[in-house]
Amino acid sequence: MRHREWLAGLVATLTACTAADADPGDAASPAGEQRYTGTFTVLENAEHGPQLCPGGALSSLPPQCGGPDIVNWNWDDVDHETARGVSWGDYTLTGTFDGTAFTLTEPAGPPAPPGPGDERPDLDVLLDTPCPAPSGGWVLLDAPTASTEALDAVVRYAETLPGYGGLWVDRSVEQPPGAPPSAAAAAAILNVAFTGDLAASEADLREVWGGALCVTPARHPHSRLEEIQAELGGEFGIFSAGISEPENLVEVEALVDDGLQERLDDTYGPGTVRVTAALRPVPPDDAPTIYTGTFTVIESPRGVPHACSMVMQSYPPGCGGGFELRGWSWDDVEGEESSRGVTWGEYRIRGTWDGTALTLTAPPEPPPPPGPPEDLSQRFDTSCPTPPGGWAIVDGALTHAADFDRAYAYALAEPGYVDSWLDQDVPPEDRSATAPAEVVVNVRFTGDLATHEAALRSLYGGAICVSPAERSEQEMEAIAAEIAADHGALAWTVESPANAAWIQVIVDDGLQERLDEQYGPGVVRVEALLEPAD
Repeated sequence: MRHREWLAGLVATLTACTAADADPGDAASPAGEQRYTGTFTVLENAEHGPQLCPGGALSSLPPQCGGPDIVNWNWDDVDHETARGVSWGDYTLTGTFDGTAFTLTEPAGPPAPPGPGDERPDLDVLLDTPCPAPSGGWVLLDAPTASTEALDAVVRYAETLPGYGGLWVDRSVEQPPGAPPSAAAAAAILNVAFTGDLAASEADLREVWGGALCVTPARHPHSRLEEIQAELGGEFGIFSAGISEPENLVEVEALVDDGLQERLDDTYGPGTVRVTAALRPVPPDDAPTIYTGTFTVIESPRGVPHACSMVMQSYPPGCGGGFELRGWSWDDVEGEESSRGVTWGEYRIRGTWDGTALTLTAPPEPPPPPGPPEDLSQRFDTSCPTPPGGWAIVDGALTHAADFDRAYAYALAEPGYVDSWLDQDVPPEDRSATAPAEVVVNVRFTGDLATHEAALRSLYGGAICVSPAERSEQEMEAIAAEIAADHGALAWTVESPANAAWIQVIVDDGLQERLDEQYGPGVVRVEALLEPAD
């Protein structure tokens, strides 16, 4: 009898347990049910329980936001803030979504940094001017009609012109090399896109605008993009819709992309609407890896489409290496060019890799805007500390090109030579006050640095930094060549001054990790053309 009473009490206790008390680990998704993940603000207030906020939160105190309910959330399981009856925090969530509510399938984690699929286009790059700079540089043609007031007026005027597609202002003006300094140099470039006669549109704008101007083609009139934006707002789980004028497309944010991008491509045409999903699908444990990358795709008359690792500078272009694409159709893309039976274009592709070919799993996309150029100056910094008194020219009589050539020839002939480079960006404060050196010659050897430095000093009188490295140039070249041959690398070299072997492969299937174990971290750098998609 006592056993039956205990069992009844246990049943009553379990029945009284609320969803908020449930362990997320107990809510494993049924077999085949799609799981999603994403980083969100979770907020609960007097009006609603815990909800994930796909559009972010208003920056008030306490914050305000809303979205789908999280049915098994427990604030006791996470760090959070509370004020005036509101609890909130930022977390990475993983679980299932039934269209109205989200169910955790594992405990909430700390907010994750943006991954490749989360990063927005670099705004500075997006606002760049696509027109080539005039030979004389970007200048004001008529200063009185290039004022701030004139800019406001021309913006309003441009919107009334036929075929108007959008506009933006580039305030990072890059003058062409060799352009003479000018008092009329432009501080900004007005970019305007049109669908029709560009010459006529530019002439219309020049009647009211005397500043720097770039007129480019647009695929869609701005009015059509506005119509699409209005049609999509609030539909299909879309919580944000806007127009990217430099890209001439509608950008929407939805909670999930359950085929939405494909449906909108079918409705409006590829490249007209870009879908960003707040919740990303979690691949099944046994799902094949999806890879992605940006390539020039070329198809020749007697070949199949190839993603090119190198493009030959001919016309029409040719592939200098790469891999076959399966499932490719030129009907699915825009922006391709054709000549003499060769068709080509640049695209971002996604698919599965079988070791020889990539099979597409999604329609190709336009290439993303290029990122900012790498700052190479830091790579070639001097490895030696600044000497007392600063970097100085020791013997001005030995600083001619012939002196440098003799010193360089000595270094190359030594068995322990590793590499050399010039640091041409010595800060003024690091230069000697009496005989300042603007350039430091850096040379590395594997041993006996004092002997090598003395020999170089006898040949060259400028600033010199002699530093150590573990492996010589010959050793690094042998390592790089061996790895490239063993793993079918597309290209290889020895990077200076990193003193590392660089090899290029199509897919890194754990190769970097294996080479780190074999040679030590930092000795070999593997660059894969295809990266796992987020």
